[in-house]
Amino acid sequence: MKPTTILALALPLLAIANPITPSTPADDSNLNPLAKRDKTCFVTEENSNCREGAGTGYDRVRRIQPNQSFDVRCKAYGENIEGNKTWDWIPGWKCWVHSSLTSWGCESEFDRGEY
Repeated sequence: MKPTTILALALPLLAIANPITPSTPADDSNLNPLAKRDKTCFVTEENSNCREGAGTGYDRVRRIQPNQSFDVRCKAYGENIEGNKTWDWIPGWKCWVHSSLTSWGCESEFDRGEY
């Protein structure tokens, strides 16, 4: 048997024994420069509470200090505090903070409606 014939027969077996899988990114949204991003915000008041729901009746998850940055994903309408019922969702901490406590323009255009 000629060496080229042996190589031709062995090559498919070698390819099966060592398959090359295509690499796929874990998150395709990172590749799209136009994809929606969370807004980075901060609170303007001392000891601002981040709560389980959009109202002061919900348990506090954590306190946020001024100039401590966090990402906001969306807003919802909840308890009305001094004429403002908008609350911001912080996905990294899984809690809500009243929009009067956050930096100006922090709310996202996403709207979850009544919470």
